[in-house]
Amino acid sequence: MQRYNPLVSPDPEEWLALGEQERIDLAQDYHRKARIRLPNAEVHATVHAIVETQIALGNETPARRTAQRLMDAGLPVASVMRLAARPVGAQRAYSITLARPSNARNAVARHGQSTSAQSASRA
Repeated sequence: MQRYNPLVSPDPEEWLALGEQERIDLAQDYHRKARIRLPNAEVHATVHAIVETQIALGNETPARRTAQRLMDAGLPVASVMRLAARPVGAQRAYSITLARPSNARNAVARHGQSTSAQSASRA
């Protein structure tokens, strides 16, 4: 596999044949070439790699069925990726707060702000 495009599901066998860092690098390359500015490109690419891996695992996780159901309902691929990434992001935030308890208040505050902003945009 030479390139990654989050709008097109990678071939599961090809994706799973790659090493973890190769998957992350492909996702980072996509965002860099697309000139998508991100607060933390490595973390963002890592989440893409995790979600794509869960989907590529097929029936080993519910990710593929859930993603397909959401897309069948009309949700764009980018939205499906964001929804699938939420638990990954929540786990990462939890891990950060365990590693650095002083960051707990900041992580909770940021999560509350983004949740409030999302709620307001849906209203």
